[in-house]
Amino acid sequence: MTSSNPPYTVIGTPFSTFTRTITLGLQYKELKYKQIAALPHSEIAVDSHPFGYVPTLIIHKVDGSGRPLDIKLSESQAIVRYIDRIAPEPTLQLVDSSGQLLAEKMWEFVSFAASYGK
Repeated sequence: MTSSNPPYTVIGTPFSTFTRTITLGLQYKELKYKQIAALPHSEIAVDSHPFGYVPTLIIHKVDGSGRPLDIKLSESQAIVRYIDRIAPEPTLQLVDSSGQLLAEKMWEFVSFAASYGK
């Protein structure tokens, strides 16, 4: 990865609620990414996800010897948890009036998107 390339690539079709959940999270946290539009079970989706689904987040890193390393992370809930962990502010979680995080609200949103956002 060169410095001009974003550290993340999202593989997924823009009209997928799952893909939109991920890209909205990245945008909200102002994390730079590029998106490669891909339909489920397309060649790139099959190459990126064990079952050929979308989205997949490709995390571009450099290993200890300076070689590029791409880590593929699949499944919306895992990707959203990763995004919130590596960039904790602003949080994707709801904070109540006492300042307590309500992590369940984030998972509620992901579940709603998965179940009803079709």
